[in-house]
Amino acid sequence: MGPFRMGIPYQRLSGYETFQGLNPPEWAGRGYAIMDVDARGAQKSEGDIHFWGQQEAEDIYDTVEWLSKQG
Repeated sequence: MGPFRMGIPYQRLSGYETFQGLNPPEWAGRGYAIMDVDARGAQKSEGDIHFWGQQEAEDIYDTVEWLSKQG
């Protein structure tokens, strides 16, 4: 991730920069846990990437189910 704003005038920003970009200190400080998940086949994860397919839907479902059991 690059630095926020990247030369954009402050007046042009939405005010949600820490929401739109993953910023763990911002959200952890508010009591949230952060998890950055790569789709199957993206970045260094195994498999082949198929955006918006059945496998991705199942992977997202499995991730949410797993997360719900961690608390």
